[in-house]
Amino acid sequence: MLFSSLINEKLVNLDLKSGDKQSVIKELVLPLKEFGYDDNVENIVNMVIEREKIAPTYLGEGVAIPHARIDGLKDFYIIIGRSLKGVSYHAGKECKANLIFLILSGKTKNKIMLQTLAAIAKLVKEKDVKEKILKAGEPSDLIKIIENTGINVKEALTNSDIMEPPLVFFYPDMTIKEAAVIFFKSNMMCAPVVDENNMLIGEVHESDIVEVGLPKYMNHLSNLSFLKDFEPFEEFFKKEDIIRIKDIAGKNPQTVAPDTSIVETAFLLVKKKTERVFVVNNGKLIGSITARDIITKVLQI
Repeated sequence: MLFSSLINEKLVNLDLKSGDKQSVIKELVLPLKEFGYDDNVENIVNMVIEREKIAPTYLGEGVAIPHARIDGLKDFYIIIGRSLKGVSYHAGKECKANLIFLILSGKTKNKIMLQTLAAIAKLVKEKDVKEKILKAGEPSDLIKIIENTGINVKEALTNSDIMEPPLVFFYPDMTIKEAAVIFFKSNMMCAPVVDENNMLIGEVHESDIVEVGLPKYMNHLSNLSFLKDFEPFEEFFKKEDIIRIKDIAGKNPQTVAPDTSIVETAFLLVKKKTERVFVVNNGKLIGSITARDIITKVLQI
């Protein structure tokens, strides 16, 4: 459905009076009294503020997207506010919000919430569109500007909505010394292995690097107490410039398609007890998803 079709003119305020975050959220919520929430306004404001304490929603460049799932809220609301002078969105920081998109939904409406957040993020990336919104004379003009973008709110929640781009990856001929440095700097526990065409061919875990430093005969011992007298990880330092990633990489990483549903991916993470699944398109690596991504981007929206 078109994103613009979710916007009600009565919930568009082009002349916000408030100058700080808490006040402006209350100003944005007040119109809900006309929609039967006269007794719930303070509760809604408090829940949005509490959500902000968990993770502030200032996107940068004058845009904020506060949002919350409210117990007892029957419908889905997008409330848009504009402040030409700017709203102070973080104490002690120069974060002035000129456009605020407040999104409110019921407790279980996380799918449309996430998809709407994605639609707004796409909308405000268009600099000319944002400039037009800032100059809109009436709420109906603002809605028309958004309608003309053709931006949709997708019905299905898929991997492409929450995946992270592959910031860290290994090549087959890299040494384990180089890999250890990358793991150290990135704080990642697992990384994909790709060829020169960015085709996914394997994965390496931190434990694979550590295992190189352990004597092979350890698996056959029941008591390792005597090893305290050995130089720690001597094997690793002997081989760190010799062993290549292709020598230790796992050959069957868990993969998913970008259009696979988040539920299917979550099931795969749990069933396979894996740290990460890789998103591929025709064999090419385009992203990855961890359980943490699902927690932070779906369960905690």
